Amino acid sequence: MKIAILNDTHWGARNDNSAIAEHQRKFYDEVFFPYLRENDIKTIFHLGDLTDRRKYINFVTAKNLEEQFMRVCSDEGIELYIIAGNHDTYFKNTNSVNSLRQLYGNSNYENLHLYWEEPVELDMDGCKIMLSPWICAENHEASMKAFKDTSAQILMGHFEIVGYEMDKGHLCDHGFDRKDFSKFDAVYS
Repeated sequence: MKIAILNDTHWGARNDNSAIAEHQRKFYDEVFFPYLRENDIKTIFHLGDLTDRRKYINFVTAKNLEEQFMRVCSDEGIELYIIAGNHDTYFKNTNSVNSLRQLYGNSNYENLHLYWEEPVELDMDGCKIMLSPWICAENHEASMKAFKDTSAQILMGHFEIVGYEMDKGHLCDHGFDRKDFSKFDAVYS
């Protein structure tokens, strides 16, 4: 099985800047989806921050997200697994109010799998993968227990890990220690 991994797409970035939106459209239309078609990739894991703002989404941005990404995945039979990131959640201590739930929680997309509460373990052709939404006060204890108890070889989440580059030239100085994930063969964030 082939899987494409996306994260931090931040639909609506820079105050819904139209130049950024056009750059995103070109990326999906001219690079991303053609690559998936050429390589017969039918699964996408999105590791959080689908949307940019914690508090709201612009209607044009919501339309672009729907037409340029969500609908294309559905029409092309691409299974889409999305976890909540910190920018997808309204509150900082709970993921209960989030853009995934509000935009697509009641959708008819049969290919769409959304996770915002606690980590979930998936079996992808015999490879166990744990997907972990943004860890906050409400799900911290359950998340740590899930990490400890899982037999998954791979962990994918939206994490802040001390010492890793978050933006070019900017190292994360808070969050998890890399040793917290030492049991996994691979960690994607």
